[in-house]
Amino acid sequence: MSLSESAKAIADKHRNELGFVLKPALLASEQANELEAVFLDDKKAIGFCHFHHCKNKAKRGQTTIYSLAV
Repeated sequence: MSLSESAKAIADKHRNELGFVLKPALLASEQANELEAVFLDDKKAIGFCHFHHCKNKAKRGQTTIYSLAV
């Protein structure tokens, strides 16, 4: 199971808290290295963070967290 698929499974379990998280958005973030997950025994994802780190000088390296669930 890929990182984005693992994150989507967790997001679906927390739909009331997160709303609907789009799989293409998670996939794009995975490709941009803006999706992290915590795995239990390198097999099962138990949490994820979907974020964007802005490199724009005007925003001074601001990081925005879109969704976070454990």
